[in-house]
Amino acid sequence: MKPRMNAIFFGAKRAFHATLRLGRPLLARWGLTPARFDMLTAIWRYPCWAPQRGLRRLLGVSAATVSRMLRSLEQLGLIWRERMLGDTRRVAVYLTDAGKARIVEATRMLLRPVQRLVYEALVGPKRRRHKTARLMEMEQAEWLFNRLRRAFGDVARLHYDWHPDD
Repeated sequence: MKPRMNAIFFGAKRAFHATLRLGRPLLARWGLTPARFDMLTAIWRYPCWAPQRGLRRLLGVSAATVSRMLRSLEQLGLIWRERMLGDTRRVAVYLTDAGKARIVEATRMLLRPVQRLVYEALVGPKRRRHKTARLMEMEQAEWLFNRLRRAFGDVARLHYDWHPDD
């Protein structure tokens, strides 16, 4: 008898790898990886500066991972860091002008094809729907993904606007 993988785990794993396969070449145009894109997006979401500790919680990764990623983004000239006055254990992270331009352009160019692909995978490529129906379907999919993430104990909080008309 042939051993078989669990269909749910297999499907989730393959979908994850497919998104990386899609995102890598698109992001490479801007010298980014999917992980760097996530980090820049997380920093960009803060109003002025991002606390390094907050980025760790937001992305659900270890402190060492955040530190390593920020060091590489700093070497690329996309961010800069500064120790907080009065508490040198805290580090503020800022986007440079080049970092802001890079994340805005990459977001604009990357999200539209990915949104369309996700939408078509969920509802089918030939189905035309009213804008309200499309938004409801996307919200239902987002609800399902969030339930799956919670069930697996995922604590990351990064949010992408992913509605098809954004």
